[in-house]
Amino acid sequence: MTSAAIIESRRIEFSLEAVVECILEADRDLGGKLWRGTPHGITIVREPALAVKLSVTKPGENAVSEISWSGAQLAAAMIRLCGRLRIPLQRSSSKRVEAGERSLTLVTESTLRLPRTLGSDFPIATTTPVTTTSPPAEPTELPTAPTPPSTEPTAG
Repeated sequence: MTSAAIIESRRIEFSLEAVVECILEADRDLGGKLWRGTPHGITIVREPALAVKLSVTKPGENAVSEISWSGAQLAAAMIRLCGRLRIPLQRSSSKRVEAGERSLTLVTESTLRLPRTLGSDFPIATTTPVTTTSPPAEPTELPTAPTPPSTEPTAG
């Protein structure tokens, strides 16, 4: 029996501030010490592979350190935060991180198969776009609102 495909695609956009929170929260959950530090900045690295560099002062140090997180580490941190915030994600969906100007986006895609009840010989209708031309519309004037009655007392 054949099946019909249903494709689900979701995009969850994280601001850079939210990305920093994802990283610090994941570090804390995994027993790291980075989350106790003071973040100073974040840079998205697009080439050769997606990563972010977080500038942070670690606790007990005066120098600023630069920590790099790969795309896979970022995806794991973003998925972890989605779970904590109760944002539903399908376990079986493919996941990837895309970089924007001032954000990172977690993209999930999954294909669901729906058994076809009509069999494999069901004809799939195709449509052809139809374009029509019509003369330009005449500008229409909006009716003016009626003048409200005067509320001033009349002399008399």
